[in-house]
Amino acid sequence: MRYYGLLLSLLFMFFLLPACEDDNGVADPITIDLDPASFEMTITGDFMATVRGSAIFSEITDPDTGEAGFVIYLVSHGGDNSSLALATGDGRPGSGTYQIVNVDEDVLEGIDDEMEIAPGQFVAWYQDNPGAEMKLFFSNSGYITLMESNPTAVVGTFEFDADGIDAADEEAELSVEISGQFYALGGSVDHF
Repeated sequence: MRYYGLLLSLLFMFFLLPACEDDNGVADPITIDLDPASFEMTITGDFMATVRGSAIFSEITDPDTGEAGFVIYLVSHGGDNSSLALATGDGRPGSGTYQIVNVDEDVLEGIDDEMEIAPGQFVAWYQDNPGAEMKLFFSNSGYITLMESNPTAVVGTFEFDADGIDAADEEAELSVEISGQFYALGGSVDHF
């Protein structure tokens, strides 16, 4: 029984101490095993890949509506230019876990010009190898956890399932799971 109390104390220290503030009132940085401005992710299912590359985030404003948005943009270092975007309709969210929801295909196909994303929710889409061999996946459901979110860096993990298409075989229906981690720095998605 004595060891149970010690174990609980150690677990408490392990999980809470990294989030404690220093004497200046600034939270200690969260540590993940990535360099700044980088990411890594794994895709499994009907299409499989391991992707590493550059990570940025940007707070954006819709020029037509003036509504704020936020996107984390991950681009591969490989020559295939694969990319993943994680977006929300709000400005930059704080640390926490957020739901990744289904992407409305009518918006993507140009049938509807607006996609409503509830506060605290994200959508995601992944594009592999733009061109004739392109594969495109849209989120169904999952989660993104932001361990750190400040004006200069957003650090976290994600995991979601997605359905997609293969440009080389339009009748193929693909399902995948996408998971990874990122250390994104602030930047402009338009100039990335």
